[in-house]
Amino acid sequence: MNNVTLKRICAGLLLGAAFTLLLVNQATVTTSANEPSGGAQGGKNPFVAALTQNASVQIDKAEQADQLFNQRDWAKAAVAYTELAEQNPYQGLYWFRKAACLLSLQKYDEAIEAYKQCQKTGYAERQVARGLGWSYAFKNDPAQAAYWFEQLVTWDPSWLDSLRGDARLKRALGEKFHAQVFGPELPADISRVEGWRDDLAFMTKTLFRSHYNIHVKTPPDVWSAKIKQLHEAIPKLTDKEVALEFCKLVALAGDGHTTMWPQFNKKLDFHMLPVMIYEFKDGFFIRAADPAYANIVGARVLKIGDKSIEQVFAEAEGFYGHENSMHHKMSAPSVLGTVEILKMLGATDSDEKATLHIERDGQKQSVTLTALKWDSKLFGDKDEAPTWAQMNAAAKNPLPLWLQRPTDFYWFEYLKDERIVYFHYNNVFNKETEPFAAFIEKLFAFIDANPVEALVIDLRRNYGGSSDLYPPLIHQLIRHPKINERGKLFTLISRHTYSAAMNLATDLEFWTNTLFVGEPTGASVNFIGENKLFTLPYCKLRVSVSDRYHQHGASNSTDKRLWIAPNIPAEFTSADYRNNADPGMAAILQYMKDRKQMR
Repeated sequence: MNNVTLKRICAGLLLGAAFTLLLVNQATVTTSANEPSGGAQGGKNPFVAALTQNASVQIDKAEQADQLFNQRDWAKAAVAYTELAEQNPYQGLYWFRKAACLLSLQKYDEAIEAYKQCQKTGYAERQVARGLGWSYAFKNDPAQAAYWFEQLVTWDPSWLDSLRGDARLKRALGEKFHAQVFGPELPADISRVEGWRDDLAFMTKTLFRSHYNIHVKTPPDVWSAKIKQLHEAIPKLTDKEVALEFCKLVALAGDGHTTMWPQFNKKLDFHMLPVMIYEFKDGFFIRAADPAYANIVGARVLKIGDKSIEQVFAEAEGFYGHENSMHHKMSAPSVLGTVEILKMLGATDSDEKATLHIERDGQKQSVTLTALKWDSKLFGDKDEAPTWAQMNAAAKNPLPLWLQRPTDFYWFEYLKDERIVYFHYNNVFNKETEPFAAFIEKLFAFIDANPVEALVIDLRRNYGGSSDLYPPLIHQLIRHPKINERGKLFTLISRHTYSAAMNLATDLEFWTNTLFVGEPTGASVNFIGENKLFTLPYCKLRVSVSDRYHQHGASNSTDKRLWIAPNIPAEFTSADYRNNADPGMAAILQYMKDRKQMR
């Protein structure tokens, strides 16, 4: 290697070091006031010390700019972010905040230029589109404004509802461009048929432009045929039937987050059965019921009307998108409990009544149920409805941990005799009284201070939330080899382990040595998710569309597993539930006992 080559390599390394330090963002660099500045006495490289000082200065300037921004001192903040962006043009945040300041100062051309510089970094594409839309709108360029607002609602349709009714935007865009983005204004005297047809067109347009991959499970020709068929059928259908046909159409997207529940629209007057039908390992049973039907709680369901329960369950699958068969089991109590769905399936001929054929104590009987008005408080599994009669009401055993405190997002209990910490994780949200990160600190402080042989994380009732919130749990587990060991860490999973809870399960699979116990999860390892909600203009029904591909933990884009399967299967039977037995915890205790005996 010659000297020229060596010098070039050294120069490249130094330049790389300088560049890296200049890219430091949102970090804290602290030095002691008495610390030597470098040189032989300090034992530090003066070049590196200078770079560190420059980086520290830039971070200080960024903090000052942020303070000005938060104080809404737009003029001074714009100057500060301009300087920061010139020093570090790769940091999209600086360009974005500079643009926002300039927009607030009504300097629209400069704001547009800053937003476009931000766009080159890939930072905050949706917020950039919104900023460009408003900049062009205020600049009286409706064509460009419409282009960027259409980009925004394509990437994030949840903006549709708030922007559609914005009077300033209506004036700025004009009728033509406003209709291009949000669809035409519906005339006051629009007919029922045309109203539903306009909603059908608007809904499918939004699904097609906003879904992550609308054809992943349904090819274009099938979509076209179904849309055309429904368009032509609308005059022959009742409003409730059209709404449920919309459900079936949306379900063609093939994921659980792209869906709609018209039952929540009170104007449509949906009805629900006064019982909750749940599929256990040994069949379909009435797990809970309105007090008027307490006498049939715990009975096995054989048929609804003239159809077997298995046939009704299979045919109901088409009404809602789902990730896998476990997800369908998760949704079944609400689907099978909607009388209008049962009517469309031919299991009843009424919106207000249905006949169940059941078996109880070896005796078969038929009972005709009078439906209730749909009540969102009773939506789902109904074990949170305190006024309903429950299948386990007569159990001699105490209520198992997994059924306790159903509305509490997270809590733990120490099982002293077994030296197990049971951690019930019910929702991936923050509690107002205790953020999840603080709760996790408390949990692991307890584990450190007490004799703990195992941690059980129960995700069997966790439908999800925000995946941004659970990392403190993963971090603590990685730091705790005392717990993060095969046979000392267990995760209980079920059909209800879904969405953000599914992402957590996948991360647990990769980053920890947990053993999964229970039944398969209600979501695939990789899945299309997110609930981006928008409202249909005529019928006012809400639709959710998924715009994101979730891939966590050890999975890769070719991982086609339909679920995380348990290492130790432990499904609930009807007898388990009736007697307050928990097969999951029983399996964990047996595993730990067997492991001790083998040592």
